[in-house]
Amino acid sequence: MSSQTSQSKFMGASVAALICALPLSAFAQDSAQTTEEPTTVVVTGQRLSNANSIGAQKKATGVVNVISADDLGKLPDANVADALARIPGVNVVVNQETGEGEYVSVRGMAGTFNAYSINGVRVALTDSASRKMSMTVLPPNGLKSISVSKTLTPDLDGDAIGGAVNFVTPTAFDFKKPTVRVFGAFTHNDRATDNGEGADGGQLQVDLARKFGESNRFGIFASAYYGKSAYSNEETENDGEWEPYHWRKDSEEAINSRSMYLPGIDLDFRRGEQERYGGNFSLDYHGDETSALPARTVRQTRSHRH
Repeated sequence: MSSQTSQSKFMGASVAALICALPLSAFAQDSAQTTEEPTTVVVTGQRLSNANSIGAQKKATGVVNVISADDLGKLPDANVADALARIPGVNVVVNQETGEGEYVSVRGMAGTFNAYSINGVRVALTDSASRKMSMTVLPPNGLKSISVSKTLTPDLDGDAIGGAVNFVTPTAFDFKKPTVRVFGAFTHNDRATDNGEGADGGQLQVDLARKFGESNRFGIFASAYYGKSAYSNEETENDGEWEPYHWRKDSEEAINSRSMYLPGIDLDFRRGEQERYGGNFSLDYHGDETSALPARTVRQTRSHRH
């Protein structure tokens, strides 16, 4: 009896030791495999573009945020409003019909309190009844940078209460050698497909830059683009009307705000297509470090079909 008990205890101890040893050996084997097969991590980025943006912000006399050309092309933004939304302190008002950003708000101020310019020249406003500027006509590509000044300085217009937004276009002197750039994108709207509407779209842009003349003092830059997009969406909204359950008996009686109810809602279905096309042209002369003669023009057109 004593021999059987001792044998059982020995077998139990052996099994327990084997169970404890299995995870340790497996862990040791995994560690050896991990050591034998090292993982290589490759990190890439545009250091120069980030350095240029940070350098411009450091040199500014006020609070300024700058988006470089490389930053503008990193994400598939529909227009410049979507790109500006990534700047701290800038909010975007989205167009309910197209689903794209349209107006920008700087420091919580409405778009009517902002000043907009291209290459430092004030642009014509897109809304005849407001000082707000619709960003739907400007694509994020074909620009050198976008700067947002949140504090007024003497070189800015005095009506930039919220902020000053300046769009800078490239010139031939921004490139070291003759350059041809082609940008293309394809878009597809799944919801438009579900509703049996046209869903495909895209964008194509071509940039040309070249310096010429004696000592390359002249430079020419041209950019042209065409874009098309489709949208289809549904919306349930309140038309803004509220009515009380119990109307007041006379004009002196106050209305109980807790008895207000919504008499109805609006059901909307929106569909359509957008086309954007345009470009910019620049002819520059650089005589020396203190003299330069620029001639630039920008034209943007947007058509909308329901």
